[in-house]
Amino acid sequence: MILWKALLLVYGCLDLRRSEPEVGKGRLLLSEQEIEDGLRSFSSLPALVAELSEGEAALRHQVVPVERCLDSLTPMGDGLRWPSPSDTRVELDLLAQRGRYDSVFVLWPQNDPRTGATIPSEG
Repeated sequence: MILWKALLLVYGCLDLRRSEPEVGKGRLLLSEQEIEDGLRSFSSLPALVAELSEGEAALRHQVVPVERCLDSLTPMGDGLRWPSPSDTRVELDLLAQRGRYDSVFVLWPQNDPRTGATIPSEG
């Protein structure tokens, strides 16, 4: 059996006002419901891996709430942005030394329900 190790970094807030004032007009926050939904979805991943691999693979995961706001995003082209390894470097250096995880996932706020503003991303 192949064991896949994954880390989920949960950033409860996004604040681009300093790094990208043209993009970040304010601070975006994940609601408790969004966090619960994201964690529920992520927790179903091990069963999905086992099912799709017919028991040949397993996924072990860790969830880490990040105390700081995500304060930068990397352009992907076509107006899209994502939290790249550069943007999450502090947490990666602290928690995900080379070889510790096979995948790192990031849960981050992309939408402002008050204004309808969104930060387009793929992934």
